[in-house]
Amino acid sequence: MLRSVRIQAGAGSDSKVAKAGRGGKRSAAGAQSAAFSACHGRLVQQTVGGGPARIIAHATTRADGTFTVRLPASPSRLITVAYRAFSSDTSYTTQATTTELVGAGSKLEITPSQTSPNGTIFLTGRVFGHIPAQGVVVELLVQYRGHWEPLRYPRTDSSGRFQAVYQFQGAVGRFPFRAEVLGGQAGFAYSNGYSKRVYVKTG
Repeated sequence: MLRSVRIQAGAGSDSKVAKAGRGGKRSAAGAQSAAFSACHGRLVQQTVGGGPARIIAHATTRADGTFTVRLPASPSRLITVAYRAFSSDTSYTTQATTTELVGAGSKLEITPSQTSPNGTIFLTGRVFGHIPAQGVVVELLVQYRGHWEPLRYPRTDSSGRFQAVYQFQGAVGRFPFRAEVLGGQAGFAYSNGYSKRVYVKTG
């Protein structure tokens, strides 16, 4: 019986939710409920939301039944681990499935970084990962009086690039902006993700 499977993101990514365009490969670790001298298994992935299943790795357990294997980077996916108790077995003894959620990665840039209280700024950026042909919608936000307020909803092109223009209305101060990419969009197998904050000063 396969007792447990867990996925750990690579360097630079959260251990529970990896980020597209960041961190690269992940590792999968697991344990059998009983120790065998060598159990041979395979890892199969299927992209969340559909797509064909495919083998992405093979693994052999240690003497205590545990194993670790490096996985290729991917959008959110279902990972199934199936194993044979003995290498001569023609079918798999058991299997277990886990879900890895990968947050949408994005980058936001704003020019100029300083302007007048009624100045105009240009927001450009990119969403990383596999982008559907129709692009994805990005929500651009500004923090005002302690709350994040939406200001534009540009759609990316098929390469993930987006742009928008915004004009201040008499605002004075230093304002943080960020981009949010919502998960669940058609053909976009990532969960919600945010860019780093970018600051603009007015006055």
